[in-house]
Amino acid sequence: MSNPATTALREGATPDDRHPPAGGFMADWVLTLDTASMTGDEQLDLIARAEFAKRWLDAFQLDAMAAFTRTRAEEAPPAAQISVEEDAAAEIGCELGIPPGLSRSRIEHAKRLGEDFPALHQALVQGRIDEYRTRVITEAVPEDWDTATIAAYQQRILANMGDKSGVRLKNLAKKTVLALDPARAEERRARTIALRQVRVDHGEAAHSPGTGSVNITDIDATDALAIHQRLGSIARALRTDTPGVEHMNGATRELTLDQLRADVAVMLLLGRLPLTFGIEEPPENTDGTAGDPAAGEHQVRIPGVAVPEPVPFSPVGKLHVIIPLAALPKEMGGKEVRALGEIPGHGPILADAARELAKGATSKATLWCYTVVDEEGNPVADGTTAYRPPPRLRSHIDSRDRTCRFPHCNRPAVECDADHTTPHHRGGPTSPANLAALCRRHHRLKQARGWSLAQPSPGTLVWRTPHNRTHTTVPDPYPDG
Repeated sequence: MSNPATTALREGATPDDRHPPAGGFMADWVLTLDTASMTGDEQLDLIARAEFAKRWLDAFQLDAMAAFTRTRAEEAPPAAQISVEEDAAAEIGCELGIPPGLSRSRIEHAKRLGEDFPALHQALVQGRIDEYRTRVITEAVPEDWDTATIAAYQQRILANMGDKSGVRLKNLAKKTVLALDPARAEERRARTIALRQVRVDHGEAAHSPGTGSVNITDIDATDALAIHQRLGSIARALRTDTPGVEHMNGATRELTLDQLRADVAVMLLLGRLPLTFGIEEPPENTDGTAGDPAAGEHQVRIPGVAVPEPVPFSPVGKLHVIIPLAALPKEMGGKEVRALGEIPGHGPILADAARELAKGATSKATLWCYTVVDEEGNPVADGTTAYRPPPRLRSHIDSRDRTCRFPHCNRPAVECDADHTTPHHRGGPTSPANLAALCRRHHRLKQARGWSLAQPSPGTLVWRTPHNRTHTTVPDPYPDG
């Protein structure tokens, strides 16, 4: 059986002007180079050519590893207690001077690449992708996928990856997996969350005597990010306003953000700070001038940190999420389909999590701001889990409603309250689908006995009177007529 990398090179992956010759001619080609006498452009071109050569050689070596494993199985099957891969990995490891575990990992990757990911393997042979990227892409695939789904996954990845690497490539792989198999992704998420636990490492498992670690595992990703942001917001403000110090072996040094974050976590969990520290529940049905959870004066004391009276900062973590319009609940104008959301810088989130965030079903300890986008990715609406709408959202409500939305009330919207149709403390989001301009009189009327208000679609308000009569108001069209 010929080596696939060699076959592919002969069948069309011929080096061009930007790529070096491969195979037996490569050593002769390298020996003719004099990097010191090259111009900068020539050196950059050489760097690119060398990268292409490395990729081709990686493909060649992986194929050779897979072939050697097959040869060992045919020559002398190993003992029952040792697999063919372990036997081959041990000998390859000796030859290359690497641990058997590493050589076995490369053998398994070579086998999977050649058998299950032919398009990805071809891209490696042609130098369009490196071995690291092939690992990121293959490791994201669930074990229970069939050949057709894997083929569709490869096609999407190769069409969209461009020059992505690292976190960006991992996010693309994760997003593609979720998009191709959303139902089972939701199931896997639920099964994993069901295994959540708190693990404590101390004693022999600790990094050093007298220390320990606490790990919260397998919780919802949005909760994990929110916890990290909440701790960081408190720690960052403390470090900015009054940098703490730590005394070790007679030396003094400033506490790092990670150290402060750990201190804040310990104090919150042990009750040295209340769990609701810094979270002010805004009173519902007011003009929004009080109780804004994103501002306030708070005081916290951490060992080694001298804090003057008082320290103003925002103890509420902030995160942003992008939500497809189609993923929104039907009562918010969406279709409630399995469309992926995304937390910029962190990666995709499943539709259920995105919907919960849009509905405001999240901790008041984290300020979530979200942007709703259409099928082309264009922003169509903004929202936040904060009580008070940001200026741009408030301007949108004023422009849409023009006046108080009680029937026949003509008070200008700019003089009205931006009222939450579903109260904020009951999970009502701060978004166009749950806000409406109400003057103070009709704001209070809404909460009077027998009265109720619903917003079945953004901007459409349905009032119900104490005698169970309904009156619907809609925004005036623009322009009038």
